[in-house]
Amino acid sequence: MQVNWIDDHRFEIGAYRFTIDVTPGARRRLSTDNDFTLVKTPHFLAMYDSLEPRLTGKKILELGLFEGGSLVFFDQRFQPEKIVGIDIRKEPIAPLERYVAGRGGVVETHYATSQDDEAALAKICREASGARSMSSLTMPPTSTNRPRRVLTYCSDGSRREGSTSLKIGHGAIKSPIRKRATPGSRRRAWQRCSSS
Repeated sequence: MQVNWIDDHRFEIGAYRFTIDVTPGARRRLSTDNDFTLVKTPHFLAMYDSLEPRLTGKKILELGLFEGGSLVFFDQRFQPEKIVGIDIRKEPIAPLERYVAGRGGVVETHYATSQDDEAALAKICREASGARSMSSLTMPPTSTNRPRRVLTYCSDGSRREGSTSLKIGHGAIKSPIRKRATPGSRRRAWQRCSSS
């Protein structure tokens, strides 16, 4: 669906409004039922447009929810077959859960789950994807070129490992897969399995 900007920090997609708030710490606004908070700049959001062909109608895993704005944004913007969000926090996000309840199983959330828990992530992806694997959409929280470890769990139970980096500062997205994970990297990203 199309993004309709209201001003520099607010936009709508369908019946949902999104407010950008990159204020550090606890002063950041909370989401409400029809106005979800996004912790991404307009420039950062514009880069997702280039990913549209790879995400529309696919299965997406979102790591980290904050107030649920990104999960709702990805669901509304890309109309995925399935979208799953996980977060380490234990308490559900009330506006997000009301949104999830109205989506008929397309959107799913998992709380008290660390993105470092490989077994939990693999189980969530297997359950959510059935016979097929999940597509992936995760980006660093800031505009850095920090390398991340990639773990791809395929429907046949195999696992591929590598590293990727997203170059964000100049508006270009690069994601070369390398053979080895970056030592000490803890961020996980998911990629769609291919038959190759």
